[in-house]
Amino acid sequence: MHPLKKYIDKFNHLIQISHSYNNHLLTSELQDEIYKLNENQFYIAVIGQIKRGKSTLINSLIGRSLLPTAVLPLTSIITMIRFGSETKARVLFNDCKELFISQQELKDYITESGNPNNSKNVNYVEITCPSEFLNRGIALIDTPGIGSLFLHNTKSTKDFIPKIDAGIFVLSVDPPITKTEFDFLSEVYSKVNNLFFVINKIDLINEKDLNEIILYTSNMISEHNHSLKQEIYPLSSLSALEGRIINDRKKLTESRILNLEEKITKLIENNKIQVLESNLNRKMKTYVSQLNFSLELQLKSLQTPVNVFKEKIKEFNDEIDRISKEKILILHQFTEQITELINRIDLEVESFGINNRKLFYESLQNFLNTSVNTKKIKMVRSSREFLRDMLTHKFENWRLNFEQKIYNEFSLIVSESVGKINELIQQISRLSSGLFNISAPLYFEELNIKLPSEFFYYTEDPALFLEVDFLKISSVLLPQKFLSKLILKKMEKGIDEKLMINSGKIQSFYKSLVSDHSSEFSRSMNNKISQILLYTNNIILNAQKSKETNELAIEPKMKKILDDIYLLKSLN
Repeated sequence: MHPLKKYIDKFNHLIQISHSYNNHLLTSELQDEIYKLNENQFYIAVIGQIKRGKSTLINSLIGRSLLPTAVLPLTSIITMIRFGSETKARVLFNDCKELFISQQELKDYITESGNPNNSKNVNYVEITCPSEFLNRGIALIDTPGIGSLFLHNTKSTKDFIPKIDAGIFVLSVDPPITKTEFDFLSEVYSKVNNLFFVINKIDLINEKDLNEIILYTSNMISEHNHSLKQEIYPLSSLSALEGRIINDRKKLTESRILNLEEKITKLIENNKIQVLESNLNRKMKTYVSQLNFSLELQLKSLQTPVNVFKEKIKEFNDEIDRISKEKILILHQFTEQITELINRIDLEVESFGINNRKLFYESLQNFLNTSVNTKKIKMVRSSREFLRDMLTHKFENWRLNFEQKIYNEFSLIVSESVGKINELIQQISRLSSGLFNISAPLYFEELNIKLPSEFFYYTEDPALFLEVDFLKISSVLLPQKFLSKLILKKMEKGIDEKLMINSGKIQSFYKSLVSDHSSEFSRSMNNKISQILLYTNNIILNAQKSKETNELAIEPKMKKILDDIYLLKSLN
């Protein structure tokens, strides 16, 4: 007998109830749970920030270069790897269609470059391969990195977290744990009880620095959750993969991945059923709450006199119209605030150039005045180095402060808008409860569309300044005094060029970043409200149709609903 047969039975009951009331979305989610249970799969998701080496870690665990990897952030679609006698890849689309593809075609469906903004409408990709590690009932899930400039990638990862049984939280040494990862832990902790913390890319640093990073990371995690008993696994997934491929046991041991494998194996062997049961109980409560809300509303509709119910429907629709208008107003205010922020970016960047041009010029002049005794050929070289270092230092310090200021202002705008949207969701919930005297489902209380607060910190730090090409003269022929003046004159123009070019780069980057994320965030807020309105309205319409049924048919309908509500209580 299946060790979790009681849960299979419970989910089958939920599917029957959900299907009988035409709740197709919930039915599909429940069928996924049944499939997972029947396959006896233990879902372990590899999660974390972009460019921590998640795909490479999965390749090293399964012992082959299966998932594509690259210098740029890559994975954009949830990718599940299960055990199979041969390597196969199947793409499952949101319209329920599927397509078998080759390993070489994976990049065309699971990467941002091959499938930008998920233009191919992929739900997820499933791969089977003959891996000893997977042949324990493990399904490894590669997730898009959090903190990506592509908001839909982060959202895909966060939406999938409640479905997993354990997580491998991948950090690395370049840099150690960031605020994005620190904040993401809050969401993961509430949904996943079993986490393995990996510090990847240890081959890039020495042992002394690694120990400092491990201590720092451990303290940060403990500070976040004092009750969390965590163990950190430093490793090099790249070295581990190389060791697997060439069957080099020494290299594999030095990569330190075997410690992580051993811990995961012990969890599967000793605690698999307990972990699965804990997660299934949590999911069961959520599904029962959703179904119970729908059934109670339909029951109330059947119990309420037709004329009274029509009045309630009219009042509900009037309130929904008001809420819809309020939603539009909130989104409009959000857009206006973002426009003001973008205008302030323009002013701030322009102000930086105006305020610092004279400072740069005077600093260079002072440097040259103090270099009168320097050899002429060295004076040319050292003045260029001085200007480069001065501009880089000044720009970088300003840019980081400027970035933090933008982040704070943007976060405040987002926070205020989320609060307003949450209040609308609460209004819909209270409206349903007040008019129809039913308990609204708990999931209406949260708006889980939080913009990654640190996306500003995940810009590449490119070389900010173009090398100045000047002084194509013979420094040997000019007197020191004239050379100094010529250097100053030539480099004055270079200062203006660098201020203009690099201020423009920073200005353009942050304006685009704010604009792109605010557009995506605005769509997310709009979609969230629209989905809830549609869901609630569909329940109301179904209830209204029930009222139009002839009196002889109402009584058996009510009996079925009452029986189903009673069954739901027994399942919870």
